[in-house]
Amino acid sequence: MKLSRSNINIAITELILFLLLLISYIVVIVPLYGYMGFERDFSIGKFIPGVFLLLVFLMLGVFMAQGLFHSIWHTLFLLCFIPNNIYYFSSSGNIFPLLGYAIFLLTLWLFQFIKTPLIGYPFLPVLSNTRNLWILLLLSVALTIPYIIYFYPYMDFSNLMFKNIYEIRLKFRELNYSPFFGYSVAILARVLLPMLLIIAIYKRKLLIIVIVCISILLLFLASGAVKSIFIGIFCAIIFYYGTNFRFKLKLFFMIIFFFVFFGIFEYFLFGTSYLTNLPVRRLFFIPPYLEDFYYSYFNENYTLYSHSFLKIFGGSNFPEGITRFVGEHVIGKGNMNANVGIIPDGFLSLGWTGVVFHSVIISFLFKFLSDLKMNPMFFGVIFIYIYYLNTSLFGTYLFTHGFLFLVILSFFCLKDTVYNYGQK
Repeated sequence: MKLSRSNINIAITELILFLLLLISYIVVIVPLYGYMGFERDFSIGKFIPGVFLLLVFLMLGVFMAQGLFHSIWHTLFLLCFIPNNIYYFSSSGNIFPLLGYAIFLLTLWLFQFIKTPLIGYPFLPVLSNTRNLWILLLLSVALTIPYIIYFYPYMDFSNLMFKNIYEIRLKFRELNYSPFFGYSVAILARVLLPMLLIIAIYKRKLLIIVIVCISILLLFLASGAVKSIFIGIFCAIIFYYGTNFRFKLKLFFMIIFFFVFFGIFEYFLFGTSYLTNLPVRRLFFIPPYLEDFYYSYFNENYTLYSHSFLKIFGGSNFPEGITRFVGEHVIGKGNMNANVGIIPDGFLSLGWTGVVFHSVIISFLFKFLSDLKMNPMFFGVIFIYIYYLNTSLFGTYLFTHGFLFLVILSFFCLKDTVYNYGQK
């Protein structure tokens, strides 16, 4: 682990993005969306500890070895730590959400010195073995067929032009989803099909590209036109290019810089916030806004995982689901689904013990993925789960969203594929 110019440049970039996000929050988000709870309540007593923690973690980021783990850490630093830092000293004054991510990032940073076990076992390569590639494709097709059989009578093909989406979505909510549909849709849309698309592009397999695209469109129609079905394919394509993980990280920084920088200009020139609303407000500042309620309400009032799949061992006080409960009864907005991430989920479950527990488990799984020496062109598939870490409960993230499936499949199919493509 060396102090490199590249790491220093990344730290400088993160500092610039911090300042831009702060400006965007103060001059765009607060004036336009203050009615939602975004405030400008600055004080030097909050600013000093916030900046101190920022500088500490900027320094930690400088001392990280290059590779997948490096890019994961810095992506999470920008997505989770920086927005919570800004929201803490600019609005809420509740330092607990920021400390939660500080514990997580410190745990993740320490895991770079640990080599995970089981890395040397046999695997089933898909880049160098065409037979395994077709097995993976057949598995994906087999999982897609039940969607066609069950949902075909309800599909509205006008949804492909983004018409009648809300009408068809209401209809699909009335359908009785089985556990198969609940779990397999994420495995298909966020892991198998994006992974197959990447391999097909790399190996120039036009037939597989066509099959993957058709499968994604069918899943879109069979899910009630839920647009998040496309996020896996979108990330896979965006992060396909570039021969190392450092390039992927810089590409992510450039995308965020574009939306934040030009979003500020858009507001001053036209008084609108198209560039700020979705990629800045919703991606960066809605999570801290929601997490503030969780840390405040569940402080010393922990659920002991009664809101999760472990409720089978005891009763649950949240029959409508904890995210609905918080949205409707804590925040006070009817029919609001207040999604929250893995680290706040640890706090509401077990307090700071839960924060450490979730941090260790997720850090181990990310380090395991990094130790597989995976091909950099698969970063888009991993990025999906970096993003969902900020919006998913622990059990949902591992099982329903399919992160555990990604780890297992990567172990069997993507180990050492870095040597087929380029640098680490």
